[in-house]
Amino acid sequence: MMKKILFYLAALLTFNCTYAATFTSAASGNWNAPATWTIIGVSATGVPTSVDDVTIAATHTIVHNITTTICRDLTINVGGTFTLGGYTKIYGNFLLNGSVTGSTSFYFYGVGCTIDIPLSTYTNGGNWNFMQNSSYTISAATVLS
Repeated sequence: MMKKILFYLAALLTFNCTYAATFTSAASGNWNAPATWTIIGVSATGVPTSVDDVTIAATHTIVHNITTTICRDLTINVGGTFTLGGYTKIYGNFLLNGSVTGSTSFYFYGVGCTIDIPLSTYTNGGNWNFMQNSSYTISAATVLS
């Protein structure tokens, strides 16, 4: 009887935990389309959440086609494009080596996150909002306009 209780308790805890996944663009497409992503790790939805890391790969354009996109770390590789439209919430680091088009508001929720834009100048419209009373690191090579 005790083994059954422990088994069910372990199963319940396993299914109620949130596991981070790493999402990398598999092709150009919409943010909320599971076919846009290859996934390493566990995700129940097939699209990134606030605990997941996201990379937009070279030659891919990911379209922000929903009200709010969320992720932990957001990396846009050289040749990759993120086309903005709504709000983007980042709970970790932001690395921009590719391009961002459109206009949006970025919300940074990460405690001690790093913003790094080493290869270009970020000139898109919209607001940048820092949501924690914490330290943020903006790398020396970053240029915001």
